[in-house]
Amino acid sequence: MISKLVGAGPASECPSVMLIRPYLARIPGARGAERLAPGYRVAQFEFLAYSALFATAVIALWFSILAAAVITFLLAHMFLFHSVLRMSMVLKQTWGLVFSGLMSAAIQGYLHWPIAFAGVGVATVGVALIELGSRSYHGAFWQRLNPSLQSGVRRDW
Repeated sequence: MISKLVGAGPASECPSVMLIRPYLARIPGARGAERLAPGYRVAQFEFLAYSALFATAVIALWFSILAAAVITFLLAHMFLFHSVLRMSMVLKQTWGLVFSGLMSAAIQGYLHWPIAFAGVGVATVGVALIELGSRSYHGAFWQRLNPSLQSGVRRDW
């Protein structure tokens, strides 16, 4: 009755559900799971983003080797998280906070650069291990690391 008063349709027509649908498609057993395509992948947009970051790193080499190193470090992690491990958003955001905090501290002179890079490396290993151990892992080598995912995925994708 309230939905009639506010003019809301079924949940499938709700704009917020339409925004979440691509993420639901990655969860085994969720509506839309038949579109789950586990394994390594590089989408067209990701390829463009990687190319732009690589070009930025090359241009940054003219100004600062350190700036180029930070951009290349970020590019390598983006590739690892988005294309190889296909990490969950929460873990990517957690890593991003650690990266931003440590790099900001290094830029401001509170940390030495090797310590900042090492701290981000530890965070990378931590979030990667958490993702590899999750029940919803669907990145590279998913058949070996998460065989239970196969039961929730249709084979005709």
